[in-house]
Amino acid sequence: MWMNNWEIDEKANRYQNHPVLGPASKFLQDFKDVINANSDGWPYWKPASRAATKLMELVSTQDPSSVTEAQVKAAMTPIKAFCTKHAKDNITCPMLPGSEKTSTRYVLVKVTISHPESVDPNDIIDNCNYEFAASRTDQPCKVTKTELVEYYDQHPENV
Repeated sequence: MWMNNWEIDEKANRYQNHPVLGPASKFLQDFKDVINANSDGWPYWKPASRAATKLMELVSTQDPSSVTEAQVKAAMTPIKAFCTKHAKDNITCPMLPGSEKTSTRYVLVKVTISHPESVDPNDIIDNCNYEFAASRTDQPCKVTKTELVEYYDQHPENV
């Protein structure tokens, strides 16, 4: 089954409030738009539409209540593979349903600093960009090693 631009947009509009097909059809619409913006177009770049075949079949169902999240997840697998393969072509695919960041995760790290006696600990917290401090000379400290200690779903001070 293949859907044209109009059919995809119509399904996204029709199912916008459906708990399963809403996110699936919106993703298909966004995916189609990305393909249109980065190629000759949805109808002409067959690998993209082939990757979305299972998803197009699901959003075209005659019985929307029968579609499960597991089916949508399975239909996303070839699209995810397509996106991974074509990321080198600077094609940025939309976020897959369920992969959106739903909450903040805090990370507690142990930081080892070279010459700790010459650095005010407040400068480390306020001014160091830990990721790049070791390679940048405009930072007030040099982080020589960071080590993951623990993940938290809330701020560590509130634990």
